[in-house]
Amino acid sequence: MRKRTPDEIRAFVREHKVQILPKKASWLMRACAWFLYWTWINRDFMDRYTTTVGKKIYYRESWGDFDINSDTHVRRHASTLEHEFVHVLQYKKWWLLYQFTYLLVFLPLGLAWFRFYWEREAYQVNRLYGRNIESCVDALWSYGWPWPRSRMRKWFENHPVEDTALAA
Repeated sequence: MRKRTPDEIRAFVREHKVQILPKKASWLMRACAWFLYWTWINRDFMDRYTTTVGKKIYYRESWGDFDINSDTHVRRHASTLEHEFVHVLQYKKWWLLYQFTYLLVFLPLGLAWFRFYWEREAYQVNRLYGRNIESCVDALWSYGWPWPRSRMRKWFENHPVEDTALAA
């Protein structure tokens, strides 16, 4: 596994027909944010997370006016984009299973093994960009406690980034 260049990232977007959109422009993302805020599940959904639904990547407000044609923007957000590309490929490969097991992210809270299953491959990309295991485990934990921390940590320790084969 290796990092993609800005041109390779743009080629992925074209080849897979990915749309990269601001969260604030999506009624779905605003509705999710409202629900998550008022149920106290997640009060930073719009500001802290980038979210992929199908082939649409919704970026957080801190990205400003993201421009896929800007090498500077692509390099700045490459780790996140590549993480989200993993979800695009998972969606394309597993379609209904992926949607059913991932989009019902809040049911149940805790021990939601599939949430960990889908995210762990994506977090391997973040490790490629220098994120450490503990930071990955902490980030995953914020997704509604999908799996015990010790088991998530052990999975990452037993799966070096070099052994992860990400698809095109």
